[in-house]
Amino acid sequence: MVAHVFDVISATITNFVSALTSGITGVSAILYNSTDGFTLLGTLLLMAIGFGVVYWIFRLIRGVTAGLSR
Repeated sequence: MVAHVFDVISATITNFVSALTSGITGVSAILYNSTDGFTLLGTLLLMAIGFGVVYWIFRLIRGVTAGLSR
């Protein structure tokens, strides 16, 4: 009984990890090509992440300085 429960749980976890790995592999093929490097979509995604990080840092600095002036 207990062994069956552990078998079901381990099979579920294995299938979930397999599906997750397949999804990541599929997405990475869209964003990066081993012969050409980053695709257009991958380059745009990197730029968007970069702009988002810079925007977040500016908001953090503005929030800290606004808190200090009170």
